[in-house]
Amino acid sequence: MASVVGYNRTERTRIFWTFRVKPDKIFEMDNRSLISTITQLRTGHGYFNNYLQRIPTSHIDDMGCSCSGAPPQMPVHLILRCPHYRAARALMRRETPRIPKLRIDLLLYTNMGADAMAQYIRRPGVATRLGIRPQELTLHKKD
Repeated sequence: MASVVGYNRTERTRIFWTFRVKPDKIFEMDNRSLISTITQLRTGHGYFNNYLQRIPTSHIDDMGCSCSGAPPQMPVHLILRCPHYRAARALMRRETPRIPKLRIDLLLYTNMGADAMAQYIRRPGVATRLGIRPQELTLHKKD
């Protein structure tokens, strides 16, 4: 396995990416909506005001979240900090005892975090245009 170190200027943290030959567990699921949302969270290009405000035809003028304080609505904020999703995040913490402290890299880039992220996205419909209906996110493996 090869690793690459990146730097997130907004969060002022180092990020480690690991390249694997075998696809992530998330991509073995037969759920295009879930795969699409995870890919958008990983790349930062999706239904986040931080990204949409850069597109002139999106009519999004403010990159802030609708929560108190209006921090930039980015994947890290939506998954780890946004008060709108506090209850879903608390449930995700209980379901992932092997991840002692929720970290974006563990949740988005490991098989251990794949199930937790799938459940987290299903509950509040985070990072989706219209919100995800729970019946659309049943986790089925491809045959």
